[in-house]
Amino acid sequence: MLEARRAAAADSTIASGTVIRAGYQTSGRGRLADRRWETEAGEGLLFTVIFTKPDLDARLKGKPFTLLPLLCGLAAARAVEDYLNEAAVSEIRIKWPNDLLAGGKKICGILCEAAGDFVYAGIGLNLNQTYFPDGHRRPAASIRMFTGSTADGDDLLLRILGRLSSVLGSSSWQADINSRLYGINSPVKVLAGLAEESGNFEVIQGILSGVSDAGAVLIDSGDKIVPVYSGELKV
Repeated sequence: MLEARRAAAADSTIASGTVIRAGYQTSGRGRLADRRWETEAGEGLLFTVIFTKPDLDARLKGKPFTLLPLLCGLAAARAVEDYLNEAAVSEIRIKWPNDLLAGGKKICGILCEAAGDFVYAGIGLNLNQTYFPDGHRRPAASIRMFTGSTADGDDLLLRILGRLSSVLGSSSWQADINSRLYGINSPVKVLAGLAEESGNFEVIQGILSGVSDAGAVLIDSGDKIVPVYSGELKV
């Protein structure tokens, strides 16, 4: 993400759709300030797609930029589903707002940011790790842990980019996401608003009924449907 920002700052005419890929990661960060990790060489597929705002707007066909993390998640989910077609993985799920789960374990994280004339879509997919240290909020897994063989990062990169190109202009994205939404129709709690660690959030509880056409998670509290646009989902 940092190198993508540097590349765009150095060349304001950089082509929309340019991909910056990292071989390893020493300062990985997530949506919240304390979510950081490292990735050794060959263990992860780590890349950022640079979009110009006019190009992304055209690709989204009127959909808001706030949908980008979910659409990236859908593209990654489809690509991983294809790749794991013969592996014993019962389900690939999108966890709102920006994670991908396989067999209930996190395999992918997504971070989207806008700055100036550009929007950056960062995707980190666990490829070949065979061990994850304790202390993660959710158990993690890698593609290799499901297939038993070394995952091909080049193959998965091309699959994800191809899926992303079609997903951005899709008219069926909402149904496709809801069909893969982790926790749908289950009791959930959402820490809405600012980061959980700040203590400045509202707790909303109810049944997770899906995502809205603006990317909000929809919580059925019993007497009304509450849309939540940012926060932390706990199933």
